[in-house]
Amino acid sequence: MTMRTITAALALTLLTAATAALAETAKTDPAADVERWFKNYDTNADGKLTRDEFRLGGRTFFDGLDLDKDNILTREESLKALQQQPTEVDLVALDTDRDGFVTRREWQGDQAAFDKLDVDRDGVISKIDRELELDQARASQRLAALDKNKDGTVSRAEWPGNDESFRTQDTNRNGSLSLDELGDRNLGK
Repeated sequence: MTMRTITAALALTLLTAATAALAETAKTDPAADVERWFKNYDTNADGKLTRDEFRLGGRTFFDGLDLDKDNILTREESLKALQQQPTEVDLVALDTDRDGFVTRREWQGDQAAFDKLDVDRDGVISKIDRELELDQARASQRLAALDKNKDGTVSRAEWPGNDESFRTQDTNRNGSLSLDELGDRNLGK
């Protein structure tokens, strides 16, 4: 064997081991999602995400990640919020490389279906997308049930709770509850 062949074989072995270690970390650690968010959305590179920067999943998702309710997300806070969510196992069959995410390369369906499931628009389908999808579905059901005049919002007259609970939900203070304001994370569920 030549030195070049030995070097290439060693490099390939190290690359394979590193790839396996990264895939295992991604499987069990939502830090990959958090890092991707900060890379994609931290426009001023200050290490924090504001509501204006974080255009992912709507207001209710941001609220669910903002554990200290200061309207700013840090990496640590986002990671802690994600770790509190239940793990999702139904992506395993599609995740052929076992890295914890379903990429477009792994996806067997059409592009429109992938885009619909990639709720956070980060280019992969993960357990975060599933949580966002379920939250949006429940919010849509709540809106349909409460919106008596079918105008797409819930007014105070349509709200079954008291004035205080309505004001708490009406986070934009416009006098009506939108789909985002009716999501699980906004309702504290």
